[in-house]
Amino acid sequence: MFTRITENGGRRYLQIMESFRNEAGKPRLRVVANLGRIDT
Repeated sequence: MFTRITENGGRRYLQIMESFRNEAGKPRLRVVANLGRIDT
């Protein structure tokens, strides 16, 4: 697992991500939790 910062509408959000392999064996990413806005 790792964290990722995304931007949407000029605001920044923190997410916890997980990497996994789908049924075809290809690596994919999944959002485990959205932790909310990052205020500056």
